[in-house]
Amino acid sequence: MIIKYERSDSAQLSRNFRLGEFKCKCGKCDVVLVDTCLVDILQKIRDHFGAPVDIKSGYRCKSHNANVGGDPNSSHMQGMAADIRVKGIEPREVAKFAESIGVKRIGLYDSFVHIGSGVTKRFWLGHEGTVVDTFGAAPVRTCVVTLPVLKRGMKDETVAVVQKLVGCDVDGSFRPATEAAVRKFQEDAGLGVDGSVGPVTWARLLGV
Repeated sequence: MIIKYERSDSAQLSRNFRLGEFKCKCGKCDVVLVDTCLVDILQKIRDHFGAPVDIKSGYRCKSHNANVGGDPNSSHMQGMAADIRVKGIEPREVAKFAESIGVKRIGLYDSFVHIGSGVTKRFWLGHEGTVVDTFGAAPVRTCVVTLPVLKRGMKDETVAVVQKLVGCDVDGSFRPATEAAVRKFQEDAGLGVDGSVGPVTWARLLGV
């Protein structure tokens, strides 16, 4: 459920998260939108790692979203996304855990992870070109590659990419032999073994 708050509010949203952490970094807009499902996800991440979670970017008004180069339809503008850093934890590990608890919208970057509470599955790998540590005071330019979640029965040009990377016959069709090769790769890499290629497996395959 998305709740609309006044910027002046100082609500405690969960055990470890306050409304102030989600406010738009523009410092000007009067409202803050926050999805309670997103807060629940972030609290699970906080509990799992037992470490502080810094919200690099939470809610964004339309103007601020444009200023930082966000997608025009960014879920940040609905209060349904947060870019986070977990103290002492690699972004890849954060993404791996998020995937394990059913988060469907994950963006893995060099120094942070985008967590979305949307119900449609989408993930991407982002490479930061210009990064500032002031948490949104200046634009962050990124190169983003969106990749599909692949599993048995699918036919896609990216299946051929996976087949090359795991060393099996390349025909662009995700058959049992491809699934077996993916499972072996996941096992050797210490990942969750499910035979499908989601964000964490893609990241390891591509060396991100």
